[in-house]
Amino acid sequence: MTIRRLALALLLFGLVPATAFAQGSRLWHVGFGGGVSVPAGDFKDVLKTGAHGQAFVGIGPASSNFGTRLAVNYQHFDLKGLPVVSGAPTTTSNGSGNIVSGLANLTYGINFGILRPYLTAGLGAFDVMSKPESGSSTSDVKFGVNGGAGVSFKLGQIRGFVEGRYENLFTDKGLDANATNSKDFAAQVIPVTFGVMF
Repeated sequence: MTIRRLALALLLFGLVPATAFAQGSRLWHVGFGGGVSVPAGDFKDVLKTGAHGQAFVGIGPASSNFGTRLAVNYQHFDLKGLPVVSGAPTTTSNGSGNIVSGLANLTYGINFGILRPYLTAGLGAFDVMSKPESGSSTSDVKFGVNGGAGVSFKLGQIRGFVEGRYENLFTDKGLDANATNSKDFAAQVIPVTFGVMF
């Protein structure tokens, strides 16, 4: 086990340019943010615009254009109705929906003075939960992809950022456990995040 850990550590450090050590660049940072989550695709027929929170760890020196981000996200929505099933509209149902996700993304950014625009894309697992006022709660884990763009900027000793992403969940039922015939349900969300990095 010790040999495996040592080999993994050497591999990770081997991916970091030697100049990063010479410059004393920190190899990781943490970030926190939150904002609005806008349902898209068929999700917009089920969910109202919601809110989300995010925490992440970024790996990679500040002098490098490339980096890795490991993030945990929580999104909350109010239900506004259920999707069409077999061509017949269903009745609306009050309640709430939540999505908890873990994402692994690659980032690419370029420094322009105090500004750093960047692109991000990756894979993740999404736990989609619904809590209708009538009926039983459901929870289903689905995999998905996400991508987006943002810009970070200096705020003294820390950095702020604004970011928009597009999340596409690989699911055929969304938040409606009864929608067994809705095979082409498009589960998509657009989170817009404001936050800080340390």
